[in-house]
Amino acid sequence: MKKLLIFSLLFFSWFQNIGAQQNLVGSYHISSGNPDDGGYNWFLFDNNEFAMVTFGQIISGKWTQNENHKIIFKPYIPDQSLQVFGRYNPDINGSKILFKDLDINEKTFIATSTKEMQNILNEDANCLPYPVKKEFDHSLEKLMLSNCLTQNLKQNRLGFDYEIADNNDFVIIYYNSQMMLPEFKGEIVNSQLTLNQGSSSSPKRSISKTDESEIKKFVEQQKNYYSQTSFLSTKENRFGTISPEGIINFEENQLRLSHYIIDSKTGIYVLKSALDEMVPAEFKTLYFYKKLNFKKSTEPIKFFKKSLFQFQCN
Repeated sequence: MKKLLIFSLLFFSWFQNIGAQQNLVGSYHISSGNPDDGGYNWFLFDNNEFAMVTFGQIISGKWTQNENHKIIFKPYIPDQSLQVFGRYNPDINGSKILFKDLDINEKTFIATSTKEMQNILNEDANCLPYPVKKEFDHSLEKLMLSNCLTQNLKQNRLGFDYEIADNNDFVIIYYNSQMMLPEFKGEIVNSQLTLNQGSSSSPKRSISKTDESEIKKFVEQQKNYYSQTSFLSTKENRFGTISPEGIINFEENQLRLSHYIIDSKTGIYVLKSALDEMVPAEFKTLYFYKKLNFKKSTEPIKFFKKSLFQFQCN
């Protein structure tokens, strides 16, 4: 009888918690103060995912409510701010690195031969060409990266060694500090959402089926993008993520893995001839890049002044 009572109380407590969280599900609008940009639209879904949608941006992740009735938002982010993908390219003699999404306002460092690291960009860089690419006439001895906050703080001198294996064609993706968001808190009082003691939202509204379906699709794409372990690239360096369902997403274009003949040795995907007229020319041959494993460097990092690139615009 006592065990049954304890179980009943636990079940009732769990059921109450689920009910309380369901009461938070809905959409909340927070004004930015600018009537022209649409403000910040927050969506809390019943699967405990959230999305913040504003002009040209979406932040998504998981939400929970703690025992103090605070809502904990944990954004989906990559596991590292610097991620490296590679493949063996038989068409190049040496090595090649393409850098994606570097930020001229944030320092990033690289070492390819010695244990001394150098800035990827020059200190006074004020523009970036496209693509940002470096070619070497030799195989890389090593690949070590860091985005130290400052060279003066030892605790920030963290480097990461990447396993090159037989790869010679690399893509390094940088996620800047605006994308590496920490978790944050909010609360809902009287059906209004407040974040970090900021402005309160308008009262909660229900989410339409159309909005829910559309926004959840973007949330899933963002989650898959940040957790990707591989991607496909065109010859012109357009990158497509691969969904668990075998869909290749190139922003406005969607393709299917099943439409390609795959050479597992070279990582080259060639479109089946029967579909030749249905697919734009740039997507007829794709190249597979796999995420490289890494480990923290245990050795002290040394720096030298010369940067890998020198970019300066008038």
